[in-house]
Amino acid sequence: MTRDELLDKVQHGEPIRGVDLRELDLKGADLCGASFERVRFPTSMRGVQLKESSLVDCDLSGCDLRSGDLHLATLYKSRLQGVRLEYARVIAASFLESELSSADLQRIEAPAASFVSSALAGARFDGANLDRANLIDVDLVGASLAGANLAKATLYRADISQADISGSDLTLTTLVEATFGAKSFGGVKLFRTQFMKSKLARASFAELELTQCNFMGADLSEASFEGAQAGQCFFGEANLSQARLSRAMLKQAIFEKAELPRADLSGAMLVEAYFAGVKAPGARFVDAKLDYADFSHADVTAADFSGAALFRTKFHRAVRDHAVIPRGGWLEDDEELAEIERWEPKQ
Repeated sequence: MTRDELLDKVQHGEPIRGVDLRELDLKGADLCGASFERVRFPTSMRGVQLKESSLVDCDLSGCDLRSGDLHLATLYKSRLQGVRLEYARVIAASFLESELSSADLQRIEAPAASFVSSALAGARFDGANLDRANLIDVDLVGASLAGANLAKATLYRADISQADISGSDLTLTTLVEATFGAKSFGGVKLFRTQFMKSKLARASFAELELTQCNFMGADLSEASFEGAQAGQCFFGEANLSQARLSRAMLKQAIFEKAELPRADLSGAMLVEAYFAGVKAPGARFVDAKLDYADFSHADVTAADFSGAALFRTKFHRAVRDHAVIPRGGWLEDDEELAEIERWEPKQ
C-alpha cells in the first residue's frame, strides 16, 4: 500500500486492517479519525496527525511520533515499546492494556490522558503535562516523572517505588493504593495530595509543606515528618508505628484510630489535633503543644507527655496506664458523656 492509497482510505473512512506499513514515510500525515487494527506502523511518523483515531492490536514499537497529535486517540492492546512521543499532543488520549516500556514521553501535553493496565517500566515523562491524567494499575518501575505536572491526576495501584518523581507537582493529586516505599519527597510539590491506603513505609516528608494532605489508611511506619508543615492533615486509620513527627506543625491534624506505637511527636505543634481512638503505647509527646487536643478513647499506655502543653486536652475514657502526664490543665473522663456512650436501647 502506498502513502497516497492509505490517505485515500482514511479520508473515505475505510478501516485499515492487517497491513504492514513499515516501508512508508508517514511524516506529518493526516490520519485523523482513522480506524487501524493489527497494523504495523513505520518508524518515520514525526508530526503525524492521529486525532480521534482508533488503534487496536497495532505495533508502533520504535516509532518516531515526536510533535504528533493524538488528541482523543484510543490505543488498545498495542505495542509502543521505545516509541518517541516527545512534545506530542496526547490530550485526553487513552492507552489501554498497551505496552509502553522504555517509551520517551518527555514534555508531552497529556492533560486528561489515561494509561490503564499498561506497562510503563522505564518510560520517561520528564517535564510532561499530565494534569488530570489517569494512571490506573500501571507498572512504573524505573520510570521517570521528574518535573512532571501531575496536578489533579489520579494514580491507582501504581508502583512508584523505583520511579523518579523529583521536582514533580502532586498538587491535589489522588494516589490510591500506590506503592512508594522508602522514598524522599524533597522537592516535590504537595498540597491537598491524597495518599489513601498507599505504602509509604520509611518515606521522608521532613521539612516539607503538606497542608491538608490525606494519608487515610496509609502505611507510614517509620516514616519521617520531622519539621514538616502539615496543618489539617488527615491520618485516620494510618499506620504510624515508630514514625518521626518531632517539631512538625500539625495543628488541627486528625489521627482518628491511627496506629502510633512508639511514634515520636516531641516538640510538635498539635493544638486542636484529634487523636480519638488512637493506639499510641510508648509514644513520645515530650514538649509537644497539645492544647485543646482530643485523646478520647485512645490508648496512651506508657506514653510520655513530659513538658507538654495540655490546656483543656481531653483524655475521656483513654487508657493511661503508666503514662507520664503532667498534672493540671487537662480533662479527665466526662461522666455525662460516658453515661450517654453506655446507653443501649432496651429493645
